[in-house]
Amino acid sequence: MNIWIDMTNAPHVLFFSPIIKVFKQRSHKVVVTARDFSQTIDLLQQYEIQHTVVGAHPGKGLLSKVYDIPYRSWKLLKYAKKKKIDLCLAHNSHFIIIAAKILGIPCINMFDYEHAMCHHLNLRLASAILIPS
Repeated sequence: MNIWIDMTNAPHVLFFSPIIKVFKQRSHKVVVTARDFSQTIDLLQQYEIQHTVVGAHPGKGLLSKVYDIPYRSWKLLKYAKKKKIDLCLAHNSHFIIIAAKILGIPCINMFDYEHAMCHHLNLRLASAILIPS
């Protein structure tokens, strides 16, 4: 199975690292995209996780954040279009959910912060949602 994981923040590296190891042990191929933000790229390099950088954090302004959703989603869509991906995994990444939905790829999204503004996208577009009880 070809699994795509999108990491948009440094804690995602710590969260997904052991999951990636298990997938690889079970002979799955894992491709990772990452947004250049905080220490995300540095941690990916430290944990020796191969990745492709797609976009950067848009900054603090609400308007730039709103614009970045379709912009980065489009960049991810272009990245994944020819990858033959079977499943996407994300931790509160609305970017990958939009790209996956357009490409017809099932996407599992996890989140643990109920106050994020884009949950309406996550809840409507993801194939499955995982949340802590």
